[in-house]
Amino acid sequence: MKLIPAIDLLNQKCVRLYQGNFDEVTYYDLDPIELAKHYQKLGCNNLHLVDLNGSRDGVNTNTHIIDNLLNCTDLKIQMGGGIRSPEGIRKWLKSDLEQLVIGSFAIKDFSVFAECLDDDEKSRVIIALDVTIINNLPMVMIEGWQKQTDLDLWSMINKFNDNVIIIKEIHYRYEFFLLNRPYIFYPYLKMKTKWKTLSSILWKIYILY
Repeated sequence: MKLIPAIDLLNQKCVRLYQGNFDEVTYYDLDPIELAKHYQKLGCNNLHLVDLNGSRDGVNTNTHIIDNLLNCTDLKIQMGGGIRSPEGIRKWLKSDLEQLVIGSFAIKDFSVFAECLDDDEKSRVIIALDVTIINNLPMVMIEGWQKQTDLDLWSMINKFNDNVIIIKEIHYRYEFFLLNRPYIFYPYLKMKTKWKTLSSILWKIYILY
């Protein structure tokens, strides 16, 4: 198992959202650059970075922090949030980001998304599938977890089976783990997807709790 630390940015600050809710934000008195350097000193090689302003509004407003992180650390950074156009993809592919994390754009405009990447660039793009459980089914959410789709996780995994995939259950809370864990993905992935497809993607799925 590979642990990747994460930094969520909102209004240039390190934050945590309660269950993806922008009305319930915890702000941390931590400088994101210093926090990233701290992770690197601990021996981490990678960083998962989320521009929450971009996730919510579709516009990256933490760009200077992202640039500083790339310049001030040796971490391999994967970044998502607000990358919703071919132009946005092109911009960030030219940067020193290791990987881009794309959800809403790839889900809503799959054909446009697919056409703007060549085979070499696909390895630098991760698909984000954020889900909430409705009637015991994991349904995909988009646009900063604010909009529900009618797409279930299984159909999206099959659709993006050539890409690295991040799956996150939005309403999962660690403190409920022992009493009421709402969903366990691995057994359902095995049951709900063809084994040939599953075996080709399982090694590259991160389950983010």
